[in-house]
Amino acid sequence: MLDEMTVLPKEDPIISTVPRHAILFSILLAYEQSKPWVYNNFIQIHTLKNLYNAGWRTGAFDFYSDLYGFIQYYQLQTNPWLQMHKLPLDFLQMYEIDIVNFIKQGIKKNTYFYIEADPVLISVYQRHLTLPRELFIYGYSDKEQCFFFGDNILDGKYTFQKMSYVELTAGYHSIIEFYKNNSENEKWATKMKWFLMLEFTEPIFKRDTIFNNNYLYTSLFTIDPIKISNDINEYLLEDGYALAYRHNPGYSFGIHCYDELIKCIEHAKENCAILDIRAHHFFYSHKKLMLQRLQYLEALYPLQTIVPPYQILVTEFERIISLTVKLNISRNNTIYDRIVAIYHVCKHMEVDLLRQVVHILMKNQKALK
Repeated sequence: MLDEMTVLPKEDPIISTVPRHAILFSILLAYEQSKPWVYNNFIQIHTLKNLYNAGWRTGAFDFYSDLYGFIQYYQLQTNPWLQMHKLPLDFLQMYEIDIVNFIKQGIKKNTYFYIEADPVLISVYQRHLTLPRELFIYGYSDKEQCFFFGDNILDGKYTFQKMSYVELTAGYHSIIEFYKNNSENEKWATKMKWFLMLEFTEPIFKRDTIFNNNYLYTSLFTIDPIKISNDINEYLLEDGYALAYRHNPGYSFGIHCYDELIKCIEHAKENCAILDIRAHHFFYSHKKLMLQRLQYLEALYPLQTIVPPYQILVTEFERIISLTVKLNISRNNTIYDRIVAIYHVCKHMEVDLLRQVVHILMKNQKALK
């Protein structure tokens, strides 16, 4: 049918500094049943020690996933709500499979796609340099002859846009040629190049009746205040919770990430340099997610005195992002110190508020016993 259209559920991603975070939260927060799992997790974070001296990796911030560091796609591959399938990026080209029909058929079967393409050939990017972009495709319209997709498109902001079938086809084949032509370049030769398919599905523990009503099911897929409290304590690096984090030679964790960002600002000030906004934006997004978590918990626990001041904290982080943008344009030397001052205030404020959250959650758990 010429007017056929299918659009899968998605939300504006609460964390969108890099595309792999955006696709994760776009899908998971679009479904009510996966929200408790999201809020049980994604609390502890880490970054590189001496981040200011990390070269092109000065934007490296992520959620902590055991000892796996910054493994690409790890949070997609190990997610209980997502079935992920990988094909070599050039698989469709090798077997002469039409990419448009392949993606359309997948979307009809509730499959999201995460692929690379050349932005030069996709008009909404307004780019003139071929560099791989990771596209989150979640729908299509035969009437408009287009796919619906998301990416950090304009000025680094994550937005949802349209691209024609012709543009995607050209962009897909062009990026494969780009990789072939740059096979001697270590940066591109070592990069993982996949054609990813993601399906939202009920986790196996939830589908298997053997696990019904036991602790594993409860702790994984319903709100678990004990896990949240423990993870917040780990984020705060409280005594008894911080041993695995305090002595890591390569990474800084949790509340110490404030210190890494402050060092980045001080180093930039000494060198009259711009700030890598990616790190600051991820940290800001982490606070937005915590606020959303607290608002969700507020319906279950007496957090009414916590949510409003944490909203103020998030507003202060919004100021930091605005000042960072202003600094990178104006190079006004006074802005460095203003950002550092806000970070110091926010750090103390967040420690105090999250300690109160832990106290309230644990107090209510004891009352239920």
